[in-house]
Amino acid sequence: MADLLQGHSRQLVEYGAAGRLAVRGEVEVLPLDDAVLLERARPLTAEGKKAVEARHNYQVKAALDAGAVSVIVLGGAHDLSGAVRRLGNGTVEYLRLTTPRYKEAAGPAP
Repeated sequence: MADLLQGHSRQLVEYGAAGRLAVRGEVEVLPLDDAVLLERARPLTAEGKKAVEARHNYQVKAALDAGAVSVIVLGGAHDLSGAVRRLGNGTVEYLRLTTPRYKEAAGPAP
């Protein structure tokens, strides 16, 4: 397994920490995206903002449908708090962590 991880370390970079843990068999990784919703959410127009909301709803529903979910790893710009409130029925805890480096690189919130 160590040889596999070393030999494919460049390929694993695109999968991030969750992908590396999944390859090691330490966690189960579930896809939380839908290709159509992802494509619709790209343009940040008024329609795009609604599409982002639909995408976030889909992601939260996929996580809830999977059963007990401990951690969801997303890019720093994602905020699922609205979808969690809408779909979690008050039974889901959502904690969003952002590193200082991300905040520095992203700049002030809009």
